[in-house]
Amino acid sequence: MNVLITGVSNYLGQAIVHRLIRDNPFRRVFGVDRKPPRVLGPVRYVPADVQSDAFAELLVVNDIQAVLHLTYAVGTHSWRDEVSVARRLVEVAGIAGLERLVFVSRDQVYEAAGARPCSESAPLCSARTLPPEMLGKAQVEADLAASSSACPVVTVRIGNLLGRDRGAPLDRLLSLPFVVKPLGLDPLVQFLQAEDAAEVFVRAASAPNLHGAYNAAGADPIPLSAMAGILEKRTFSLPPWLLRPLGGLLSRTHQVSDGQRALRELLQGVPLACDRLSELGYTPRYTTRQALALWRANAPTANYALT
Repeated sequence: MNVLITGVSNYLGQAIVHRLIRDNPFRRVFGVDRKPPRVLGPVRYVPADVQSDAFAELLVVNDIQAVLHLTYAVGTHSWRDEVSVARRLVEVAGIAGLERLVFVSRDQVYEAAGARPCSESAPLCSARTLPPEMLGKAQVEADLAASSSACPVVTVRIGNLLGRDRGAPLDRLLSLPFVVKPLGLDPLVQFLQAEDAAEVFVRAASAPNLHGAYNAAGADPIPLSAMAGILEKRTFSLPPWLLRPLGGLLSRTHQVSDGQRALRELLQGVPLACDRLSELGYTPRYTTRQALALWRANAPTANYALT
């Protein structure tokens, strides 16, 4: 199978490249992005924009069977662009003869948050109620549900990612000497270790007979106060109306790029039940507590065998 990875240079894309360096189940791997990836491994890099007219030609010429669409996995891209590109990708899938499309979504697309983890059948939010970084994912999921495309589509809904490389806004947020939470609340948090995420996405592209949505996160969500304890940080409780100004302040002082988004993703995450991952033949190796402990220790995890 030949696979193409969009967004190969981003946080998740690079985690998958590291996974393919250890073990590559694909015949050929192509990666597209606007900027070259830091690590290539077995990936043949193609400098291209997923919004370009040549994207369909790229799929046909290189005999691509599966696409891992990671361009909008992280970051602050326009949600309208995210929706437009997804629609076009579904459209060209039939022309190119694709056998699998894999999309990234997030925990926050679920309507219900609380102590009980959401399964894949839980109701999704209306796009109108979501913050900007989730609008595109909610609309893409709505489009996929209404699509009549013959190409099988897999959507992986992930929790917050933690990995060895510390470059994401969430990494900067967790690196602060304190943790903030809404006054009177102790929201649940759940993390997915980057190596686990990479394994899930590789299998989502290659395992047979997959279709639909799959949750992916480390087991056992924990209260934010427990997270603070693992990271050995003080906790400050703030009125909810102060959290947005705090996020803006963190951005302006260059402590956390896009501090508002990082705070929302941490404090408004939805616990995920991940039983359906068994269809991929895999269960995340690291629980939420273990992912946090590894992040705190900054331990190199690439030498751990993923089974």
